[in-house]
Amino acid sequence: MNRHPASSLWIAGILATAAVLIFALAGCGGDNTTTTTTAAPAAEESAAAALLPAAYKEAGSIKVGSDMPFPPMEYFLEDGVTPTGVDVEIVEGIAANLGIKVEWLNTAWDGLIPALKSKRIDMIASSMGDFTDRQEQVTFVDYLFVGEAALVKKGNGAAITKEEDLSGKSVGASKGTIAVTILEDLNEKLAGEGLAEVDINQFPGDQDGLLAVQSDRVFAHVLDLPAAAYEASTVQDGNVLELVLPNLMGSIPYGYALRKDEADLAEAVSAALQQMIDDGSYMEILEKYGLAGGAVDKATINGGTTAAG
Repeated sequence: MNRHPASSLWIAGILATAAVLIFALAGCGGDNTTTTTTAAPAAEESAAAALLPAAYKEAGSIKVGSDMPFPPMEYFLEDGVTPTGVDVEIVEGIAANLGIKVEWLNTAWDGLIPALKSKRIDMIASSMGDFTDRQEQVTFVDYLFVGEAALVKKGNGAAITKEEDLSGKSVGASKGTIAVTILEDLNEKLAGEGLAEVDINQFPGDQDGLLAVQSDRVFAHVLDLPAAAYEASTVQDGNVLELVLPNLMGSIPYGYALRKDEADLAEAVSAALQQMIDDGSYMEILEKYGLAGGAVDKATINGGTTAAG
């Protein structure tokens, strides 16, 4: 439920803020790191900007690490270097409210927290689950609830408004994923309510399950919410699949990670995100990518309550 790779390329969108400087750097261990600096608008200092630590005000920028691509959360435009996606647009909005620039560094997933701790980056925006064991290493500002969702054939969604509506239906999931566990838990719930269980069909990968939905071999297929939203909007231009039951059987928060000794920066980022929530720009981004079902109504610091393991 945390950084499962999407299955195909996302059709390019448009960055909220134009990139003005792009250059490639060689990263540790042979990884390629692309850094993009984006311009922040000139504006009067907001209440959030007043909370920003002096060091960031003086630098006029913040370095943000992300493991790209992972559409629709973070990925590149067709030029292969310009970042876009949900995280990119939200972070650009946060930076605009803080009156600073964003420098994006493409960093391998397992190198993100080490890069944050070593101060090579100042923030992680990479679809990172806010788990209690991770809170021991970093501070999170939560911005999205992400669980599993189901995809059904276009037109079948109206009949699926609650988990119990899957009773007695054939439902797919990829082997070895949390989707299988969630469906097994759902069957326990259905049995306890005296309802017919779901017929669980396990597939080698999500694409196999989605093809089964399209050919009516299963009624639905369960996968991570961001990937589900991506598939629903892109497969045959969004005319084949429909997303239902966002955050099926619960969810976890995604959070932007910051160093534990920079509580003042976390407060500033949280306030800037709350400003986006209040003015509607946050929801506009989620609706654009089909993720409104995972919206938070309040920017929360370290809101995760479960452990990754």
